[in-house]
Amino acid sequence: VAQLGIPSAVISRSFQDLATQYGRTDVLANLIQQEAPFVNRNASVVTVFTGANDVNVITSALGKGAGSGNPTAFIDQMLNNFASDYTTLLADIRGRASSTKIIVLNVPNLAGLPYMASATLAQKQAAQRAAVRMTTSMNNV
Repeated sequence: VAQLGIPSAVISRSFQDLATQYGRTDVLANLIQQEAPFVNRNASVVTVFTGANDVNVITSALGKGAGSGNPTAFIDQMLNNFASDYTTLLADIRGRASSTKIIVLNVPNLAGLPYMASATLAQKQAAQRAAVRMTTSMNNV
């Protein structure tokens, strides 16, 4: 059993760069570059739980001015990027361990979690939109 999870990791370099661009210093890794290459070639099961940190990066970028002209378009573009990155992540895992069973965990609705209790309605709506769309895109791959 190998645990490859890295706390605060996001799915890809683009989300990691977005976090840095908007002042987040807590996103230290991404799954595509720092985790997928280390999947054991003989792994029989790989569990993927990603998206929550990406939602937090999106909402914090919004809070610092990203998408100010059209926040919904910004969110949707980030979600399209996430869907593409997710396809890449799964292909990378399958490329390393072709016979592995991949178990994917859905992204929870972060808007309902206690840490979002003091967030504005717009922040909660953005978090919910992102989480639901991420889960949908993961289930459609």
